[in-house]
Amino acid sequence: MKLSKKLSNSSHKGKVGEQAAVAYLCKIGYRILATNYRAAGAEIDIIARDHDDLVVVEVKSHHQSDEMLGEQIGTEKKQRLERAIEHFLSYHQVQPHAIRLEIVAIILTQNIVHHFREEFFDF
Repeated sequence: MKLSKKLSNSSHKGKVGEQAAVAYLCKIGYRILATNYRAAGAEIDIIARDHDDLVVVEVKSHHQSDEMLGEQIGTEKKQRLERAIEHFLSYHQVQPHAIRLEIVAIILTQNIVHHFREEFFDF
């Protein structure tokens, strides 16, 4: 398979996963503030409000459930996300009670959502 075909499939998988994650988060009461927010060398998949908290959501899309074992975000990515969050807070003058990083993993072939919650950023 050509690389361009792989990239387009990966891009499509990511977009479908992000749409599913937005629908799920809205269903559980989150208010979506931004999607695909780019700043400070990072992209935040979803920025949402959950009551007084700002929630930064990283979306992981998979075709099979065994692909998602060990979902995590590395230290370097967290640092880039923190810079992007600082930009968002400054630009939009948002003052949340707390800021959380959460992962929403979507298993596309089974329409299953796994929501890993409540890792707090220290600001």
